[in-house]
Amino acid sequence: MSSYKKLCNVSVAFAFLIAAGPLDLGVFHSIAARGQQAAANPPGKALADADLLRGISGTAEECARAEEVIVERLASPQWETRDAATNLLMNRVLPELLKLKRYDLVAHLSLEAVLAVPGELNRLEYFQTARVKALAALGKTSEALSAAKSLYNVSGMGYMRQALLVVADAVAASNRNDAALYQQFAREQADGAMMPTGEAATSPTTRGSSPKPPLLLSNVKVDGAPYQRAFDREAGSDFGSLTATGNLFLLCDRAEDARRMFERAYMIAPEDRLAYATENLARAMKARDGTVGRANAFVLSVRPKEDQR
Repeated sequence: MSSYKKLCNVSVAFAFLIAAGPLDLGVFHSIAARGQQAAANPPGKALADADLLRGISGTAEECARAEEVIVERLASPQWETRDAATNLLMNRVLPELLKLKRYDLVAHLSLEAVLAVPGELNRLEYFQTARVKALAALGKTSEALSAAKSLYNVSGMGYMRQALLVVADAVAASNRNDAALYQQFAREQADGAMMPTGEAATSPTTRGSSPKPPLLLSNVKVDGAPYQRAFDREAGSDFGSLTATGNLFLLCDRAEDARRMFERAYMIAPEDRLAYATENLARAMKARDGTVGRANAFVLSVRPKEDQR
């Protein structure tokens, strides 16, 4: 893409790495309030939801049946059904499962939710965070680290503070809670947060140079197989479908494919989605580089001068 529209207001927060300890599983409850939409309420839904909630904490058979129904809803071809199911998960089901320490169900249902709403960034961040934490709690540290890199790739710029901490925890846990690796990751990301200058440094189509290569993150391999099922449903050429496909590519650690999708989405973005479309390009840069510096520089480069004061 040769040029980018100058936006009147691109409200994308910068991601700064801060010194903080590991997050506990209670983080999900605070994240759940972000970006939720009103769920549809077809006749009989309230009773069905109440039955599901009772089933989750019931016998093994009841819990299995509740899990099956939730997965069916998340796989529905109807957006309203998937939307309502993900809201139910965020507000009621996952918090209850976390209380019960059913991390196996948290990991499974979080993945199904990611596949259900790949175009909804706030919910992707929530469910992918839940999945990473649940896998770590199950002792599946390699899977948790792979999922954590996917979270790093897909997260919005405003969520990167939380994402960086989750990834750092996963890096340390995968190496027997090695505190030195936690600190190494923090140093690499802090170095990479330095914003480069020049047109090439802020172009989504070229790779910038970080002060130090992010060795820990670049060595993490992502298994894209869990996300493949969602690609067929998002095969459209409208803005929402292109954005959702780009997000799936980020989850699969395919940053170049994501960039191409986001560029196509940018060219057809309605005025009220331009800020989001621009952030999509920044997210692809972040995933490609493994650091936030060049992505932040790009965001700053398209922000009007008066908004930079």
